[in-house]
Amino acid sequence: MPQRLCVCCCCSLLLFHLHLWIDFSYLFTGYLDFIHVVEIAVMTQHIQAQQTGMQASLFLEVLACRYTR
Repeated sequence: MPQRLCVCCCCSLLLFHLHLWIDFSYLFTGYLDFIHVVEIAVMTQHIQAQQTGMQASLFLEVLACRYTR
């Protein structure tokens, strides 16, 4: 049991450090990477909208709500 707990703690610490590294990499690399990530997210949303048959106007409203919070 202690071994399993140790593995869980190590995994959580690793994920926490990875999350911090990603946050700091956004600060250091500037907005170009952020814009690239947003473009990928928009394309993913667009593909999902096409698969579900969502109309274009509704798709744009969903994107506007999601990225202007």
